[in-house]
Amino acid sequence: MKIKKIIAALLATMTLAIGCESEQEYLDEIRVSSSYVAIPAEGGSQTITVRARYAWSLENIPEWLEVTPDSGFDGETEVTFKAKPATATQSAELQLNCKNDSQVINVLQMTEKVDLPLTSLKKFLEAEVGPTTYRIAGTITSIEEISASYKNATLTISDEEGNSVYLYRFGPSSGKKIEELGMEVGDFLTVEGQRGEYKGSPQMAQGGVFISLVKSLIKVDSVTVKIAGSEEFKLYSEPIPLEGADVKAHLTVKGSGLSVVVPDAAKSWISVNAIETSGNNSIVSFSVAANAYGDRTADLTFNTVSGGKTNTAQTSLEQKGAIIETTIDKLLAAEDGATQYRTTGYITNDKGSEYGNIYIKDATGEIYVYGVLDSKGQTKQWKNMGIKEGDIVTVVGPKTSHKGTAQLQNVTVENHIKVQDISLADFRALKDDKT
Repeated sequence: MKIKKIIAALLATMTLAIGCESEQEYLDEIRVSSSYVAIPAEGGSQTITVRARYAWSLENIPEWLEVTPDSGFDGETEVTFKAKPATATQSAELQLNCKNDSQVINVLQMTEKVDLPLTSLKKFLEAEVGPTTYRIAGTITSIEEISASYKNATLTISDEEGNSVYLYRFGPSSGKKIEELGMEVGDFLTVEGQRGEYKGSPQMAQGGVFISLVKSLIKVDSVTVKIAGSEEFKLYSEPIPLEGADVKAHLTVKGSGLSVVVPDAAKSWISVNAIETSGNNSIVSFSVAANAYGDRTADLTFNTVSGGKTNTAQTSLEQKGAIIETTIDKLLAAEDGATQYRTTGYITNDKGSEYGNIYIKDATGEIYVYGVLDSKGQTKQWKNMGIKEGDIVTVVGPKTSHKGTAQLQNVTVENHIKVQDISLADFRALKDDKT
C-alpha cells in the first residue's frame, strides 16, 4: 500500500506539470490557453482554446480519452477533452503539432487525492527549472491580466519577507472560470505549478493551477475626485486633469489599524491629508498637485493587520500631463509609461494591418508604431484614414517596448501631409502651391 501511495504521489508530481516551459516560446505559430488538462475521477470534460497560424493536429491520444476535434486549421478552435469514470489514475502526454512548432498537452484523470506540501516563495525561486510541481502561496501584489478569452490569469504574489513570484498564465481548477474567482490585489492566493524562467527571470511557468483564495480584510470600495472649480466629489472614472484635484479613497477595513503607502516616485505630487475611520469604514484624503510634465500614474497601497498578518489593498491614480514634443532618437531612449509624446516623421513601411502598424522616421532615427487610432479613438480604422507610405504624419502616444524594442502604441494622428510621387521634370512644370 505504501508503494502504491508513493507511485500516486510521483505520478501527480510528473503529470501535473505543464508540457512547455512558457507559452511565450510558441506565439509565432501556435498557443493554447492551458497545456494542463485535469478531468475528474467521476468522468467529465475540460475545454481549452487552441490558436494557430497554420493547420495543426494532436497525436498520442489514448483509448480512454476522447478529443474533439483532434485537428484543425488556422484561427481559434475550442478543443474538448472527455473521459468516462475511472477507478485508477490515468495520464497522457499528447503532442500538439503546428508546422515547425510543437508542444505537449498533459492530461490527467486522478482518482487518488494527493495534496502537495506548501513551498515557500524563497525556496521556489531557488529551485531548478524542471517538471516538478510546487504548491506556493502569497499575497497578490499586482495583476497583469485576468483573461476570460484565454481562460487564465497572469499576476504576481509576494510574501512578508519580500520575495515575489510572477505567475504566468495559470488556469482555474476544474469546473471553474478564471474571471469568476474574484481575485484582487491584497487577496491571499494558493497555486500549483512548475518553476519556469523567461529571459533569465524566474517565474511559475504557464499552465499552473489555482488552488484557493482567501479574501483580504481590506478593500477599496470606490475613489472619488473633486477637480478645481467643482463643488462636489465625483466617482473617479478618467485621468485626473493636469491642474490637480482632491481625491478620496473609500475603504472597508476589518483588521486593526490603517496605514497608507505612497510610492517614493509619487510623493512629489501625491500627499495624504487625512484618514477618517468609523467602524469598518475608512476614508483616506489625498491632494494631487498640478502636473507640468507628461502623463503619470501611481499605485497607492493600504494596509491593515490581523493576527500578526498584514492585509493589503491597492488602487491606481492616473493624471494627465502636458504632451512632450520630441524627436525619435530621444523617444527611443525614453522610459516606458503613460507619458504622451508628440513626434513627426515620414512613413517608411506600412505593415498592411488594419490596426495601422507602421514605421516612421525622422532625421534622428526610426521607430515602430503599434496601432493607430482614428479621430474618435477607434481601432482597426487605418485603411479608412487615407494615409500611405511616404506621407508625413505627426502622432501622439505613449512609448512602450516589446521584447526589448522601443515602440509607440495606439497613437492618434494630429497632422497628416500627403506626399505625391512625381518626376523632376513634372515638378518643375507645376504652378506654385502648397502641395
